[in-house]
Amino acid sequence: VEGSVDEGRNRRPNSPSRLSVGSDRVRTISESSNRSQTSSHAVEKGPAVSTKRPGAGLERSVKDLQRSTVSLQRYRNLLNEEIDASVKRIQSAFQELHQRLDDREVALLLELDHVKAHAIE
Repeated sequence: VEGSVDEGRNRRPNSPSRLSVGSDRVRTISESSNRSQTSSHAVEKGPAVSTKRPGAGLERSVKDLQRSTVSLQRYRNLLNEEIDASVKRIQSAFQELHQRLDDREVALLLELDHVKAHAIE
């Protein structure tokens, strides 16, 4: 059971757990041979994986930023459209209110003139 745990840890080259685990005990021949085979495969595959796409993470981040920028621009445009529509509704409401106040002022002045005329008679 210990050998299988140790072999699983050997698949990660240069990991701190591989270097420190089991240093107090003597390894069996099969564990030593498995360790050397695993580490040789890891050394062969390690550089190939790292040199395959050195800027892959950076490219992915750039694409994510571009998508975020497009999304933010879309939301900004949507927000600006909503603001413009709201401003137009507010202006319309104030124009209607102003018109009604002017109409009421005219009605009150006519009623005042009528009351004055009636009082004079």
